[in-house]
Amino acid sequence: MHENRETSEVPATKHYGRTAGEGSSRTARVYTYEESHISGKNGKGYFTVKRKTIRKRMRGRLQQIKQQLRKRMHDPVPHTGEWLKSVVQGYFNYHAVPGNMDSLRVFRARVTRL
Repeated sequence: MHENRETSEVPATKHYGRTAGEGSSRTARVYTYEESHISGKNGKGYFTVKRKTIRKRMRGRLQQIKQQLRKRMHDPVPHTGEWLKSVVQGYFNYHAVPGNMDSLRVFRARVTRL
């Protein structure tokens, strides 16, 4: 479990309309993702739900990377490059969802400018 991620507990009911007192009292954990959901169209013109990274959180992550790069300024370049590669790869692994590729391109471009 990620401890720094916001979560909320919601009732996990099998059927709609079932109230809290009836049947199962199980709950499901729902994560609040770092993307906002917007409606759009896919390549064939059909309706789809797209996700876009929240700007505030991208900006915060870029500021953290910039601070770490300042601390690593006098480290050997290959070590700093390996660290930066792992950070960007981890960011891409989490945020690479359908409809979010434009935000990933922006993130990569801004990291290269730091």
